[in-house]
Amino acid sequence: MADPEKAELPKTNPAPAVDAIEPAPALPASSQGEEQTAAQVKTRPEREPKPADYFRVFTYATPFDVACFVVAGLASIGAGITLPLMNVVFGKLIGQFNDYNTPGSKQSQIEFESLLNKQSIYLLVLFLCRFVASYINKFAFRMMGIRLSSAIRLHYLQSLFGQTIHVLDSMPSGAAASTITATANVLQLGTSEKLGVFLEFISTIIASVAVAFSYNWELALVTSSVILFIFCVLGVLLPFILKGHAKMTKAEAKANSVASETFGGIRMITACGAEERITKNSLPSSLLLAWPSGMVSSKSASIDSTMLAQCSLSSCPS
Repeated sequence: MADPEKAELPKTNPAPAVDAIEPAPALPASSQGEEQTAAQVKTRPEREPKPADYFRVFTYATPFDVACFVVAGLASIGAGITLPLMNVVFGKLIGQFNDYNTPGSKQSQIEFESLLNKQSIYLLVLFLCRFVASYINKFAFRMMGIRLSSAIRLHYLQSLFGQTIHVLDSMPSGAAASTITATANVLQLGTSEKLGVFLEFISTIIASVAVAFSYNWELALVTSSVILFIFCVLGVLLPFILKGHAKMTKAEAKANSVASETFGGIRMITACGAEERITKNSLPSSLLLAWPSGMVSSKSASIDSTMLAQCSLSSCPS
């Protein structure tokens, strides 16, 4: 019988050396590039808009939109010019009434009625011109705003679908939809309504100043100092109002993403008993971000309105 101590042990393979261990397979270059892209997206600072970006909206316009814009702009300018001309005609009409009722006037009733009919026809023609011009500019600007908004939405979706999966995953749920909806609505509102009103008011102011200086330049020079005061007030307070509105929009978008995620996984949240945490921590913290910006914006707007109202009252003749 063989001695157990001298029995040969079964041969086993020696442990491989440390240098002989093969390293783990490296990730493909495409995966590393996507991870680096995602990290850059998360750490990249948000791009601030420049003045040229506001005019970039019109790059989505087609030749038909440009033609509509030209026609609508001319119609807005024409509608704005008619208002000072109406005041001129109405002033002449009041002056003719005073001249006819002045004791010792040599103007006959037939001449007075002829001048009265003439001024009335002028007022009617100006009213019709203003009505037609206002209708054209409202219709054209609204149609152009809808077309630009649809083009911007399509370009946004094309750019969004062209991003990598990591970039899409880094975005909060519902942020893309809320961003394009809010941005397109603001652009559509500004293009279809605010732009036409801006051109109309600018033409009204220029025409009013020209008429005022042509009749009495001394009184017009004193009264026009109000315009300088208005520009100074708007130049100081308007940036605070715009910045406040921009921060409020960002906070509302974040709160909207939290709410959409909550409603999307409402069953899981209810099963885990996280309703109180969502309603008391996540959503209020997002909404509270808009509180300081809203207070600054509202205070600036109230000061702006108060100063402009006082300026208007002080410029009225006693």
